[in-house]
Amino acid sequence: MPHALRPVFDHYVRLHRASHESSISNQDKAVILWNLARLRRHLGMEMFGYEGAPDLTSYDGCYEATDYMELRSNTTGWSVIWEDDYKITGPKDPLDFALPVISRQEIQRISPHLAKKDARFHYRYDAAEIAWRAAALLPDNDPRTLYILHEAGRWLAPRDPKAANRYYLEIIRRCPELPWGRAINEQRWFFPVPPENPLPELPPNLRFNTQNRD
Repeated sequence: MPHALRPVFDHYVRLHRASHESSISNQDKAVILWNLARLRRHLGMEMFGYEGAPDLTSYDGCYEATDYMELRSNTTGWSVIWEDDYKITGPKDPLDFALPVISRQEIQRISPHLAKKDARFHYRYDAAEIAWRAAALLPDNDPRTLYILHEAGRWLAPRDPKAANRYYLEIIRRCPELPWGRAINEQRWFFPVPPENPLPELPPNLRFNTQNRD
């Protein structure tokens, strides 16, 4: 972890641990989870991004990453077709054969890790899921519930409207009596700007503090 990020990551860990404490009220736990989600969304690349595929953190996530693990799982070599979504196929030319040659032992080592496919910017999905847990702790037709679901949906909507639709539908289901809920239902999607944030601050003992840190 880069030195400059260690205090923030320590704060993230404290929030994560606090979110599992049974003695904390649902409201405080929702606030903790929301702050946890925001950290994972806005500093996800820096703290949780993969240097290679799928995030390419080494280039600040600016480019689509080649999944070399998937390439190395192709025992006969590979050829990459660079289209909108690149495809990995078998070799079309002797130069496409894998060097060094892929061994059976390497395939066995790689195979368990091929089952789970993280999406690019996967930490945004993780953040939205944490926000979902936060909203689940709050009442229906509560501005706090709507705010969390609206913002989590906006994190996903630009790149993955299908994943974001879950949050839109949850607003319609849980907050139909709120003015923002009715407006979102009428326009059939999220607004480009958030509603006013009605959430309280974190409990004092869990607020970020840079004092007394190396």
